Amino acid sequence: MVGALGCNSLGNLRDIARFCQTGEPLPASLASWLGRSLETFLDQYCDSLNEAFGLRNKKGGVSWRLNANIQVRDEALYNLACRHFPDLSVSQQAVEIHKAALRYATSRWRFDRETEAMNSDYRGTPKEFLWLAFKSGATMPLCPRRLRTILAQKQSQKNDG
Repeated sequence: MVGALGCNSLGNLRDIARFCQTGEPLPASLASWLGRSLETFLDQYCDSLNEAFGLRNKKGGVSWRLNANIQVRDEALYNLACRHFPDLSVSQQAVEIHKAALRYATSRWRFDRETEAMNSDYRGTPKEFLWLAFKSGATMPLCPRRLRTILAQKQSQKNDG
């Protein structure tokens, strides 16, 4: 089933790309979904491949690509807060993340932006999540106010889900 933002569609496409790159056969469910989506486009039931694959822009004109990048960034920032600042309030977490992101932006990111893989020394440190957030392609660093909003929304989603 395709979600309103094409979340499952994007996951399906990423899985298909991975299977193709590794030379593994596609599972029947993915092959069937890919075939139906392509047929929908080829039979002119849709005007674009994005539409045929269920990739829809968010309200307000945010592209599905940017929206996916924002989701990756926000998840990385939330994980940073949970793993490295768990005893702080959301406001304090936002301030600490903002300071760390500014330090990272002015020091390591200028080198890291050119790399495909994260520096192995970052594993288990705040830089792991900062690298993921910056590498997402979404805007970074963010102001403390925006960080508070993201952290509060993610916390609410986790509690509801």
